[in-house]
Amino acid sequence: MINIKSSTLLKWCFSLFTIICIGHILAVITTFGLDNTEQNKSLLKTIFYFGYEKNITALFSAGLFILLGCYFRTIASNVTIHQKHWHLISYIAIFLACDEWFAIHDASLNIYGLGLFNIPIWVWVYGSLALILLLSSIRFLATIPSYLMKYLIISGFVYISGSAIMEVVTYSYKDTNSILENIGWFFEDGLEMSGTLIMITAASKWLKNQNIKIISFKKWPTIIIILISLTDLIMSFFLTN
Repeated sequence: MINIKSSTLLKWCFSLFTIICIGHILAVITTFGLDNTEQNKSLLKTIFYFGYEKNITALFSAGLFILLGCYFRTIASNVTIHQKHWHLISYIAIFLACDEWFAIHDASLNIYGLGLFNIPIWVWVYGSLALILLLSSIRFLATIPSYLMKYLIISGFVYISGSAIMEVVTYSYKDTNSILENIGWFFEDGLEMSGTLIMITAASKWLKNQNIKIISFKKWPTIIIILISLTDLIMSFFLTN
């Protein structure tokens, strides 16, 4: 097993989040006004730009979901009620990690374009599934501590503001030299990652209150996931550049 202090994980997460945000902003500043061909030659933009797939930013965002899933599984192993529900939402977090990295919603649902009220079809589908999950989780939510509920509400609001609301706003954006559109893309992904970080912070606080300071990861699955992710990242970089 690989054992890491929860407080250390949080420091890494917030430090990396800060670096990635700075990297994205620098990428926008240094390539602003250039044509698309010149922009695509920028290493900073390739690595950090929020609007791109299969880069460091996307890997970090997916990694946050995997980490959140691990936190939920740790909680599940330390509670006496609703263990199945904690396991369920840990699996959902893992799915969202896969969706973030492999762009599942883009490949399977984005092809259908806009739906009712000019909202992307994938937002309608994911929103409906989220509503079903919420309604089926009422009994579960009633048992969690009030502070955890507050964090959950805040993180959910922040995440949805980025993943759904800002997605609707930026759906038709194409001009990478527009300040307004770049601000929209920044908030879209930035709010998603912030929402996930808030929920990780809440889970960490719950574990701390239970005097659980260590998060354990199975050694070989962790190594395999890291190697596959890095291999995919490197291959994607060379195939698209």
